[in-house]
Amino acid sequence: MPQEGCGGADAREGETPWPSPRLEAREGIGEAELKGRAPGRCRILRRPMIHLTYAQRTEDLLDVLARDLEANGRGRHPLDPVRLVLPDRNLEAWLKQGLARRMGIAANLQVLYLGRLVGGLLEAAGLPPLLDGDAIFDVLLSIFLEPETLDREELAPVRRYLFAAGAEESALARRRHQLARRLSHLYEEYGYARPAMLQRWEREPTAGGSEVERWQRALWLLSLERRPDRISLPALLDRLHELPAPEDPVYLFGISHVAHAFHRILARLAEGGELFVYTLNPCKEFWEDLPTVREARRGLRVLEEADPYGLSGGGETPPLSLWGRPGRENIRLLNELSGCDFREAFSEPPPPPRTLLSQIQADILERHPERTAPDPSFNFAGDRSIEVIEAPGIRREAEAVARRIWELVSEDDSLRFNEIGVAVAAREPELHFSHLVAAFEESFDIPYSLTDVRLSEQSEVARAVGMLLDLLDSRFERARMLGFLTHPCVASRFPEVDPETWVALVDRLGIFLGAERADLEGTYVREDALNWDQGLRRLALGVVLPGGRTAEAEPVAFHGDRYLPEETEEEGLEFGALVRSLISDLRFGMRARFTTETWARYFDALGRTYVVPRNDRERRHLDRCLAALRSVAEHPLDGKPISCAQAVEIARDALAELPGGVGRYLSEGVAISTLRPMRAIPFRVLFVVGLGEGLFPTPERRDPLDLRQLRFQPGDVSPRERDQYMFLEALLCAREKLVLSYVGRDEQTGDPIPPSPVLGELLEMVEKGYTGSRETIVTRIPLRRWAEEGSFHPAPPAAGERWAASLYERMCAATGRARFEVEEIAARAPEPQRGELLDRLGLVSLPNKGGSELRVLQLHHLRRFLECPIQGSTTALLGLGDDDEDLAGVENERLELDPPTCAALVRETMGRWLSDRDGKRVEEVWEERIYQRQVRGEAPLGEFGRLAELEALAEMRLWADELSGQRSKVRVYRFGPGREFEAVDEILPLLDLGGERPPLGGRTSPILEDGACRTSLLFRYRRTGSWKGWIRAFLDHVLLSAAGLEASHGVYGVERTPAGAATEVFRSLSRERALAYLRDLVDDLLTGPHELYLPHEACFEWKAKAIRNPGARLVDEIEAFRDERKFPSSTYGPVRFALSYPVPSEEEARAIAGRRFGLLFELLGAEPGAKEVR
Repeated sequence: MPQEGCGGADAREGETPWPSPRLEAREGIGEAELKGRAPGRCRILRRPMIHLTYAQRTEDLLDVLARDLEANGRGRHPLDPVRLVLPDRNLEAWLKQGLARRMGIAANLQVLYLGRLVGGLLEAAGLPPLLDGDAIFDVLLSIFLEPETLDREELAPVRRYLFAAGAEESALARRRHQLARRLSHLYEEYGYARPAMLQRWEREPTAGGSEVERWQRALWLLSLERRPDRISLPALLDRLHELPAPEDPVYLFGISHVAHAFHRILARLAEGGELFVYTLNPCKEFWEDLPTVREARRGLRVLEEADPYGLSGGGETPPLSLWGRPGRENIRLLNELSGCDFREAFSEPPPPPRTLLSQIQADILERHPERTAPDPSFNFAGDRSIEVIEAPGIRREAEAVARRIWELVSEDDSLRFNEIGVAVAAREPELHFSHLVAAFEESFDIPYSLTDVRLSEQSEVARAVGMLLDLLDSRFERARMLGFLTHPCVASRFPEVDPETWVALVDRLGIFLGAERADLEGTYVREDALNWDQGLRRLALGVVLPGGRTAEAEPVAFHGDRYLPEETEEEGLEFGALVRSLISDLRFGMRARFTTETWARYFDALGRTYVVPRNDRERRHLDRCLAALRSVAEHPLDGKPISCAQAVEIARDALAELPGGVGRYLSEGVAISTLRPMRAIPFRVLFVVGLGEGLFPTPERRDPLDLRQLRFQPGDVSPRERDQYMFLEALLCAREKLVLSYVGRDEQTGDPIPPSPVLGELLEMVEKGYTGSRETIVTRIPLRRWAEEGSFHPAPPAAGERWAASLYERMCAATGRARFEVEEIAARAPEPQRGELLDRLGLVSLPNKGGSELRVLQLHHLRRFLECPIQGSTTALLGLGDDDEDLAGVENERLELDPPTCAALVRETMGRWLSDRDGKRVEEVWEERIYQRQVRGEAPLGEFGRLAELEALAEMRLWADELSGQRSKVRVYRFGPGREFEAVDEILPLLDLGGERPPLGGRTSPILEDGACRTSLLFRYRRTGSWKGWIRAFLDHVLLSAAGLEASHGVYGVERTPAGAATEVFRSLSRERALAYLRDLVDDLLTGPHELYLPHEACFEWKAKAIRNPGARLVDEIEAFRDERKFPSSTYGPVRFALSYPVPSEEEARAIAGRRFGLLFELLGAEPGAKEVR
């Protein structure tokens, strides 16, 4: 029935009360509508056929819709379509399911959205298409491409903005696109909210106004001039009488708020036909006169009273006054439209006692005055119908949601997963989506459906297409190119190839930036290096010439440049062909200027050529992506040819608009979406996540381009107010439980973060008027999930984490230590229980490879094992390299030689120089060696390379002068086969260690042989690696002795000056003892895993101190070398965070050090390193 006070018996026939005096000044009220208006009343010439229904529950509105459809369907053909106008796809899915349940079938439903509805009306009337946002964007972008138009005086601010970042096309294209997109949205909004302003611009094209208004008016008039085949929204509003009334009823469902212009269009639909409107109304009482807080604050700007509306002193229902303005405006406009003639479908709230949620909903429904104190009859002790979760991070927030879902489903057998909704309120929901999905899948695979997500966020094909577009706007950087080339939907063209081999190949080729040499002109790089073309040339040369992997590969001169051939397998040649083709096609596009129609064909061909779907699902995704790229042609831009950068901007927009999703919404498990499309859909349990400060609602920001912000008008709704009303609708659509969550800690600093203002207001409301304390509904989640109370956690790893934490506490209590590494607990466990313990702790032990699985053990494996057991054993047993850098992600070439690389290069150069029999100077050998590294991108080029060369050569010349007379006595031994053309003087067979041990091979350092004594030459550049040098010389001595070359072995540490050189002598070692040591060392290595931190630096430091102080503790030295500032060798290698691994006990550490280094100390017979370390 009509609402009380709106159209009673005293209303004369043909008249209806005017809803509000303020509407008299509302834009869009025509003179005909005001004609004959009596004070407080308005004569309606013809009453529209509008059936308006209000309810506070969406399912009640659906019941009325179902009854109306059944009533109106009698006598109609069953195949006649039913026209439904809805706000979004989510509500469409819910509505169709609900109608099917209520009516038995939901067929022939023609669902339209508001924009499509207007387009259909224009087509039916024979009027031109609407000048909508896409058409405005097209004409604006076309204008921005015309320099002569931008030279107009009134458009000078536009030109200044476009060229603010320079005249480079890529920057111009981005600014053109962004400004055209922003203005097209604003002009469309002006049409709905400020049609009179646009009409005034047309009537007064040279009127004054602000600078922003003048250039916006000029662009608007140009848009109308360029598109005479389109009709603007203000012009359409003047010609509404030409729109034909629909013959069949139109059903408008679930629209929360639309601009006044749409209400005028709806009024026209109702004049000649029937319009059924079903909308949520949170309050069944009359509340159109309720001032909101925002309006009160606007009034406070001009009034001297502290609180003229009395809001702070209580009175109005807080949710309505705080968050309800958009709904109130919508209801006011609908009442105006229907003459306050509406149907009520409000449900009565449950009788007391109520839950906290139902009590707040009832207060909103009945417009209960603000509660200043809890009612004595309230008893919300233990009530959890509203819960607020404060989480320490986004991941923990998602895990808390997953746990609550399992708890609720376990406690209530009638609750189904698809009756639970999770709405993300944050402005950037993708991060929340990823964490929610991961938490659900980890928690016994909670079923879920995901909507309102972009296809590019979940589809590998869409990502690949996006990366291909990015390459068109790139400088062919290594990371971008390899990111695309190794993408699964690109590399799948070569199923037999491991993409990591391509990454390693690009690294060896030293490719970093640019398609060809010309791309690096004007930089410090003078050589043909770093670019893709030189790398591909080297690959081609490697087919017929020895490549860079061989020691004697010679560079080939070509057009004044040198190219070092690079040998590769078949997959490398396929990679080269793919890269050549891709770069050629991309550069063709980068240099072109086409019409959008041609660009659409180019993008389509590019995508089909290089993106390969792996299954039917990806094939469907590719078809959608290519269709989006072809939609570039829908922006003809008056036939103007545009640059590649401009076309890419349009294509990116089209690709970003593709919707994605997982599962069937509302049918397959928990519904996950953003808050906007879920706000009106009822759920038994509703979670709203991401309610942190600054994330929701949208902050109030002044937009300097938005002319609406200069003067507020009735009916205007800001983005912040829309968000606040969405929160109110979510509060009303939770049936049994509402869970609100936010991140309460800064994840980097740990500082507290307050909740969203709407959540803070809700907490204050609950504390003040319902529970007396907000803490009754707040749950704070601990940082670690194993610290949560309760024995059950749906994520299986949580049980192991809880058990590990308990074990950790018991171990600390038993040992009296304040700190304990969990890995140490496992390392100390007895062998029979070790595997079970590792499983419960969720740890992965290093694999224990037997000796038979390694064909050959290299000398450098033993050397690295002595330097750091963790890194060395991993390198030897797993075959991992020392460099764990992400080769595909390297963005820049080297600009300096780091000390370890420079030291290795110096050693390599001096070794080559000493073994050279052609009399080369050390400078020539250095040039050969550094060139090998430069072409692989491992050494700097140009002036940076020359700076490194000057410093290194200064020392090497001194060494060369000192050793020039000894070059003929220097020998390098190789055990077992080596690389082709490797610089060695004598090749010995692999050393057989007996048993099932793998044979030992490798190459020694340069050794000076003078009679019966031999001496390892250690070149210590910048005094690096002195202890490591001892290990290198020691292993050379042991290996040669085990091969039967028994002799005393000297160590000559070559310093910067001869006076700084140091000499030590290892005692002679018998073959039997050398073999015994090597067997024990190899057995030690192979019987890993080695998970105790024991760096060699600590052993040498401890031994030096122990000679003077027998009470020195090895464990103390080990702990001291956890400091990364000391640059321990354990820092480098495939195992990350090796310094955090557990330390052995003192007794165990001494036993290990004695076993591995005891022979070294014995052969020296003195304090190690006394003359050259420190």
